[in-house]
Amino acid sequence: MNLDKNVSGTIQKAMRLLQIVENAGTTGLALADIVARSDGLAKTTCHRLLASLQRGKLIEQVPQTRRYRRVGTGMEFVRLSHSTAVHTREWKRMIASLAVAAGDAFFLFRRQGFDAICIDACFGSDQTPSLCRGVGGRIPIGAGSASLMLLSGCMESEQEQVLSHNTPYLRDHYAYCPRETMARVQRARQDGFDQEHGQFIPNIGGMSVPVPVTRGSASLALGVSFYLSEHTTTSCTLLMRRLTHAAQRFQELHGMEQPA
Repeated sequence: MNLDKNVSGTIQKAMRLLQIVENAGTTGLALADIVARSDGLAKTTCHRLLASLQRGKLIEQVPQTRRYRRVGTGMEFVRLSHSTAVHTREWKRMIASLAVAAGDAFFLFRRQGFDAICIDACFGSDQTPSLCRGVGGRIPIGAGSASLMLLSGCMESEQEQVLSHNTPYLRDHYAYCPRETMARVQRARQDGFDQEHGQFIPNIGGMSVPVPVTRGSASLALGVSFYLSEHTTTSCTLLMRRLTHAAQRFQELHGMEQPA
Protein backbone atom coordinates (compact mmCIF):
# COMPACT_ATOMS: atom_id res chain seq x y z
CA MET A 1 0.00 0.00 0.00
CA ASN A 2 2.80 2.40 0.90
CA LEU A 3 4.54 1.61 -2.39
CA ASP A 4 1.35 2.33 -4.33
CA LYS A 5 0.91 5.58 -2.43
CA ASN A 6 4.49 6.64 -3.15
CA VAL A 7 4.15 5.83 -6.84
CA SER A 8 0.88 7.75 -7.04
CA GLY A 9 2.48 10.74 -5.32
CA THR A 10 5.43 10.69 -7.71
CA ILE A 11 3.13 10.58 -10.73
CA GLN A 12 1.13 13.53 -9.41
CA LYS A 13 4.30 15.55 -8.90
CA ALA A 14 5.54 14.69 -12.40
CA MET A 15 2.20 15.70 -13.92
CA ARG A 16 2.35 18.97 -11.99
CA LEU A 17 5.76 19.73 -13.48
CA LEU A 18 4.58 18.70 -16.94
CA GLN A 19 1.70 21.19 -16.67
CA ILE A 20 4.08 23.94 -15.55
CA VAL A 21 6.32 23.32 -18.57
CA GLU A 22 3.28 23.07 -20.87
CA ASN A 23 1.99 26.45 -19.70
CA ALA A 24 5.37 28.04 -20.42
CA GLY A 25 4.90 27.46 -24.15
CA THR A 26 7.63 27.45 -26.78
CA THR A 27 10.01 29.58 -24.73
CA GLY A 28 10.14 27.10 -21.88
CA LEU A 29 11.38 27.61 -18.32
CA ALA A 30 14.68 27.36 -16.50
CA LEU A 31 14.95 24.86 -13.65
CA ALA A 32 14.87 27.62 -11.02
CA ASP A 33 11.61 28.98 -12.44
CA ILE A 34 10.03 25.52 -12.45
CA VAL A 35 11.03 24.98 -8.82
CA ALA A 36 9.53 28.35 -7.88
CA ARG A 37 6.18 27.35 -9.43
CA SER A 38 6.11 23.78 -8.11
CA ASP A 39 4.35 24.48 -4.79
CA GLY A 40 7.23 23.52 -2.55
CA LEU A 41 9.00 20.70 -4.39
CA ALA A 42 12.73 20.51 -3.74
CA LYS A 43 15.13 21.42 -6.53
CA THR A 44 16.61 17.89 -6.53
CA THR A 45 13.12 16.37 -6.81
CA CYS A 46 12.21 18.65 -9.69
CA HIS A 47 15.45 17.86 -11.49
CA ARG A 48 14.90 14.11 -11.08
CA LEU A 49 11.28 14.24 -12.28
CA LEU A 50 12.17 16.47 -15.22
CA ALA A 51 14.83 13.97 -16.24
CA SER A 52 12.17 11.22 -16.17
CA LEU A 53 9.85 13.32 -18.33
CA GLN A 54 12.73 13.86 -20.76
CA ARG A 55 13.37 10.13 -21.00
CA GLY A 56 9.67 9.67 -21.73
CA LYS A 57 10.00 12.25 -24.54
CA LEU A 58 7.32 14.45 -22.99
CA ILE A 59 9.64 17.42 -22.53
CA GLU A 60 13.04 18.50 -23.80
CA GLN A 61 15.85 20.72 -22.57
CA VAL A 62 17.06 23.23 -25.14
CA PRO A 63 20.88 22.98 -25.26
CA GLN A 64 21.47 26.69 -25.93
CA THR A 65 19.29 28.03 -23.10
CA ARG A 66 19.03 25.01 -20.74
CA ARG A 67 15.30 25.72 -20.55
CA TYR A 68 12.73 22.93 -20.41
CA ARG A 69 9.83 22.94 -22.85
CA ARG A 70 7.03 20.61 -23.92
CA VAL A 71 7.63 18.18 -26.78
CA GLY A 72 4.75 17.87 -29.23
CA THR A 73 2.94 19.66 -32.00
CA GLY A 74 -0.14 20.76 -30.11
CA MET A 75 -2.46 18.42 -32.02
CA GLU A 76 -4.47 17.86 -28.83
CA PHE A 77 -5.88 21.38 -29.12
CA VAL A 78 -7.58 20.52 -32.40
CA ARG A 79 -10.02 18.44 -30.37
CA LEU A 80 -11.18 21.33 -28.19
CA SER A 81 -14.66 22.85 -28.27
CA HIS A 82 -14.03 24.83 -31.46
CA SER A 83 -13.45 21.64 -33.44
CA THR A 84 -17.18 21.23 -34.13
CA ALA A 85 -17.23 24.40 -36.20
CA VAL A 86 -13.80 23.71 -37.70
CA HIS A 87 -14.90 20.36 -39.11
CA THR A 88 -18.23 21.42 -40.64
CA ARG A 89 -18.44 21.07 -44.42
CA GLU A 90 -19.53 24.68 -44.81
CA TRP A 91 -16.46 25.97 -42.96
CA LYS A 92 -14.16 23.75 -45.02
CA ARG A 93 -15.68 25.05 -48.25
CA MET A 94 -15.47 28.64 -47.04
CA ILE A 95 -11.84 28.59 -45.94
CA ALA A 96 -10.91 26.86 -49.21
CA SER A 97 -12.61 29.63 -51.20
CA LEU A 98 -10.88 32.59 -49.51
CA ALA A 99 -7.80 32.65 -51.74
CA VAL A 100 -7.24 35.61 -54.03
CA ALA A 101 -3.90 34.31 -55.36
CA ALA A 102 -2.70 30.74 -55.91
CA GLY A 103 -0.23 30.80 -53.03
CA ASP A 104 -2.57 32.09 -50.30
CA ALA A 105 -2.60 29.87 -47.19
CA PHE A 106 -5.06 30.26 -44.31
CA PHE A 107 -4.73 29.40 -40.63
CA LEU A 108 -7.07 29.44 -37.64
CA PHE A 109 -5.26 29.98 -34.33
CA ARG A 110 -6.19 29.49 -30.71
CA ARG A 111 -4.24 30.89 -27.80
CA GLN A 112 -2.73 28.46 -25.28
CA GLY A 113 -0.71 30.15 -22.56
CA PHE A 114 2.25 31.91 -24.15
CA ASP A 115 1.74 30.25 -27.54
CA ALA A 116 -0.63 30.28 -30.49
CA ILE A 117 -1.79 26.86 -31.72
CA CYS A 118 -2.99 26.28 -35.29
CA ILE A 119 -6.29 24.36 -35.16
CA ASP A 120 -7.11 24.50 -38.87
CA ALA A 121 -5.29 25.31 -42.10
CA CYS A 122 -5.87 25.41 -45.84
CA PHE A 123 -3.00 25.69 -48.31
CA GLY A 124 -3.17 26.89 -51.90
CA SER A 125 -1.43 25.39 -54.90
CA ASP A 126 1.96 25.91 -53.23
CA GLN A 127 3.06 25.06 -49.70
CA THR A 128 3.45 28.73 -48.78
CA PRO A 129 6.04 29.17 -46.00
CA SER A 130 4.54 29.90 -42.59
CA LEU A 131 5.69 30.01 -38.99
CA CYS A 132 3.32 27.26 -37.80
CA ARG A 133 3.61 24.95 -40.86
CA GLY A 134 0.05 23.66 -40.55
CA VAL A 135 -2.47 22.15 -38.15
CA GLY A 136 -1.05 21.49 -34.70
CA GLY A 137 1.81 23.94 -35.23
CA ARG A 138 2.80 26.04 -32.24
CA ILE A 139 4.37 29.51 -32.35
CA PRO A 140 5.30 31.87 -29.51
CA ILE A 141 2.96 34.83 -29.16
CA GLY A 142 4.79 37.83 -30.56
CA ALA A 143 5.82 36.05 -33.76
CA GLY A 144 3.56 36.47 -36.76
CA SER A 145 0.40 38.38 -37.50
CA ALA A 146 -2.15 35.97 -35.98
CA SER A 147 -0.34 35.70 -32.65
CA LEU A 148 -0.25 39.49 -32.37
CA MET A 149 -3.95 39.59 -33.17
CA LEU A 150 -4.56 37.20 -30.28
CA LEU A 151 -2.41 39.34 -28.01
CA SER A 152 -4.29 42.51 -28.94
CA GLY A 153 -7.39 41.10 -27.26
CA CYS A 154 -5.66 40.82 -23.87
CA MET A 155 -5.41 43.34 -21.07
CA GLU A 156 -2.30 45.53 -21.22
CA SER A 157 -0.78 43.91 -18.12
CA GLU A 158 -1.21 40.47 -19.69
CA GLN A 159 0.31 41.67 -22.97
CA GLU A 160 3.41 42.82 -21.11
CA GLN A 161 3.62 39.53 -19.19
CA VAL A 162 3.39 37.41 -22.35
CA LEU A 163 5.94 39.43 -24.31
CA SER A 164 8.32 39.58 -21.35
CA HIS A 165 8.19 35.79 -21.09
CA ASN A 166 8.67 35.21 -24.84
CA THR A 167 11.26 37.93 -25.50
CA PRO A 168 14.37 35.70 -25.02
CA TYR A 169 13.08 33.19 -27.58
CA LEU A 170 11.88 35.87 -30.00
CA ARG A 171 15.22 37.69 -29.91
CA ASP A 172 17.11 34.45 -30.52
CA HIS A 173 15.02 33.44 -33.55
CA TYR A 174 13.78 36.64 -35.19
CA ALA A 175 14.63 40.30 -35.76
CA TYR A 176 12.51 41.24 -32.77
CA CYS A 177 11.93 44.68 -31.24
CA PRO A 178 9.63 44.78 -28.15
CA ARG A 179 8.73 48.46 -28.63
CA GLU A 180 7.69 47.98 -32.26
CA THR A 181 5.75 44.85 -31.34
CA MET A 182 3.76 46.63 -28.62
CA ALA A 183 2.97 49.48 -31.03
CA ARG A 184 1.76 46.96 -33.57
CA VAL A 185 -0.42 45.22 -30.96
CA GLN A 186 -2.04 48.54 -30.08
CA ARG A 187 -2.73 49.26 -33.76
CA ALA A 188 -4.29 45.82 -34.17
CA ARG A 189 -6.50 46.43 -31.15
CA GLN A 190 -7.64 49.77 -32.57
CA ASP A 191 -8.02 48.74 -36.23
CA GLY A 192 -9.41 45.23 -35.71
CA PHE A 193 -6.80 43.60 -37.96
CA ASP A 194 -3.04 43.15 -38.33
CA GLN A 195 -0.76 42.92 -41.35
CA GLU A 196 2.92 42.39 -42.01
CA HIS A 197 5.21 42.49 -45.03
CA GLY A 198 8.05 40.03 -44.68
CA GLN A 199 9.10 40.85 -41.10
CA PHE A 200 9.32 37.20 -40.05
CA ILE A 201 9.71 35.30 -43.33
CA PRO A 202 11.36 37.09 -46.28
CA ASN A 203 9.01 37.77 -49.21
CA ILE A 204 6.01 36.41 -47.26
CA GLY A 205 3.24 38.72 -46.09
CA GLY A 206 0.56 38.07 -43.52
CA MET A 207 -2.79 39.42 -42.37
CA SER A 208 -5.13 38.40 -39.58
CA VAL A 209 -8.46 39.27 -37.99
CA PRO A 210 -10.02 38.27 -34.67
CA VAL A 211 -12.80 35.70 -34.50
CA PRO A 212 -15.53 37.01 -32.15
CA VAL A 213 -15.92 34.88 -29.04
CA THR A 214 -17.87 35.06 -25.82
CA ARG A 215 -16.34 36.11 -22.52
CA GLY A 216 -14.53 33.22 -20.90
CA SER A 217 -13.95 31.45 -24.22
CA ALA A 218 -10.51 30.98 -25.76
CA SER A 219 -9.46 33.69 -28.20
CA LEU A 220 -9.22 32.86 -31.90
CA ALA A 221 -7.60 34.56 -34.87
CA LEU A 222 -7.90 33.83 -38.59
CA GLY A 223 -4.81 34.62 -40.63
CA VAL A 224 -3.36 34.30 -44.11
CA SER A 225 0.20 33.91 -45.39
CA PHE A 226 0.93 34.92 -48.97
CA TYR A 227 3.70 35.66 -51.43
CA LEU A 228 4.15 39.43 -51.58
CA SER A 229 4.91 39.15 -55.30
CA GLU A 230 1.41 37.76 -55.94
CA HIS A 231 -0.48 40.68 -54.38
CA THR A 232 -1.25 44.35 -54.95
CA THR A 233 -2.91 46.86 -52.63
CA THR A 234 -6.25 46.09 -54.27
CA SER A 235 -5.96 42.33 -53.89
CA CYS A 236 -4.85 42.70 -50.25
CA THR A 237 -7.97 44.77 -49.57
CA LEU A 238 -10.12 42.02 -51.09
CA LEU A 239 -8.28 39.39 -49.07
CA MET A 240 -8.89 41.31 -45.84
CA ARG A 241 -12.59 41.62 -46.66
CA ARG A 242 -12.83 37.87 -47.19
CA LEU A 243 -11.00 37.16 -43.93
CA THR A 244 -13.38 39.38 -41.99
CA HIS A 245 -16.44 37.72 -43.52
CA ALA A 246 -15.06 34.23 -42.81
CA ALA A 247 -14.34 35.14 -39.17
CA GLN A 248 -17.92 36.31 -38.74
CA ARG A 249 -19.22 33.15 -40.39
CA PHE A 250 -17.12 30.96 -38.10
CA GLN A 251 -18.77 32.67 -35.15
CA GLU A 252 -22.18 31.78 -36.56
CA LEU A 253 -21.21 28.16 -37.20
CA HIS A 254 -19.90 27.82 -33.68
CA GLY A 255 -23.08 29.29 -32.26
CA MET A 256 -21.22 32.05 -30.44
CA GLU A 257 -22.47 35.52 -29.59
CA GLN A 258 -20.36 38.64 -29.42
CA PRO A 259 -19.83 39.98 -25.89
CA ALA A 260 -22.01 42.89 -24.87
